Amino acid sequence: MDRLSERGVVCTPFTLVTEISGKTVHTFHPYTKAERRIENVDTVVLIMGKRPNDGLYFALKGKVPELHRIGDCVAPRKVSEAIWEGETTARQI
Repeated sequence: MDRLSERGVVCTPFTLVTEISGKTVHTFHPYTKAERRIENVDTVVLIMGKRPNDGLYFALKGKVPELHRIGDCVAPRKVSEAIWEGETTARQI
């Protein structure tokens, strides 16, 4: 967070983006009910509800002889956990 702040990155947690139009972002804060219009935005990074990305797994299930779920296919977590699961699964294969 220190490095982001040093580079001018502004984090606005618990803020809903209601509209992105060109370089303008409209937001709403659900707790304070504040609406805000932010001009000249370079980049918007949305961090939204975490859900497994398992569509490919279920599309292939039953169609290939061997299939394993690892990483964000199981549940969104840290990269280190996905690497660990990948190594563990590879050793089992």
